[in-house]
Amino acid sequence: MTISVTEDQMMDALAAFLRGITGLSEGHVVRGLANRVATPKGDHIVVTPIRADQLSTARTTYNDPWPASAGTMTVHRPVRWSAQVDCYGVAAHDHAVAAAMMLRTDYACQQFASLAAQPLDASDPLMTPFQSGEHEHVERWTFNATFQANMALTVAQQFADTLAVGVINVDVAHPPAA
Repeated sequence: MTISVTEDQMMDALAAFLRGITGLSEGHVVRGLANRVATPKGDHIVVTPIRADQLSTARTTYNDPWPASAGTMTVHRPVRWSAQVDCYGVAAHDHAVAAAMMLRTDYACQQFASLAAQPLDASDPLMTPFQSGEHEHVERWTFNATFQANMALTVAQQFADTLAVGVINVDVAHPPAA
């Protein structure tokens, strides 16, 4: 089984885009919900996948290349994929505004062109206060980044190219109950 656009690919592409816009290093744009991992010091961005909504009914295609190889079935489904982007630190506002603004441009579409996904929208950044473990207030600006990912899942599929048809006497093969 192979899926054409994985969550890891979406996260990697979004993280690379955010690093390019903000100038933050790879260790300062991280995935959210990682247990027992300290957040980076200073300005940083935490990206958490939050939704993968089906946009339409799936459609199915079949490939039967017999005898060269086994057959496959591919299920195609467009998905609205969203991630919450939390920007922390002194430059949190500027990073959130710049990233949300640029996700709504052709520049962003070009950055995601190699992936079967395109940015659809970015919500307006919102100040969401955060209190650290040391009871200090940390500047945090949050927005949601939304994409359309045209996902396809391919699985093995058996096909039949010949059929043997015969006639049987049902009453003889399966006598009726008396």
